[in-house]
Amino acid sequence: MASDNINHRISGMTAAADLSARKHSFVAVSGAKQVNLPSAGARADAVLYNDPASGAAADLVVSGVALVLAAGTISAGAYVTGDANGQAVAATTGDIQNGVALEAGASGQYISVLLGYYGAA
Repeated sequence: MASDNINHRISGMTAAADLSARKHSFVAVSGAKQVNLPSAGARADAVLYNDPASGAAADLVVSGVALVLAAGTISAGAYVTGDANGQAVAATTGDIQNGVALEAGASGQYISVLLGYYGAA
């Protein structure tokens, strides 16, 4: 069963676009105190823990274990990155590894991800 163990949660950032359907997705800093979805396979700085409209406050988890929505089959121990919607997918060659899956999951399931920057796959 997926669970989180958040070490650092921050506020003071806003959504650069409508992220109201992106709770539990990877996001990246996109401007002055703003976050948005990163490109597929790109660096993510946090996981979104609320559902802000454009310009609204974004609640971010920046370290620890976060719940992330999976967009494909992921094995426990696999390095993960985000797809174009910020959902977790297994990292492939050239992708930035934004965390490690602590459990297996399938598309549409929440998985526990140990957040961390692990470089390019």
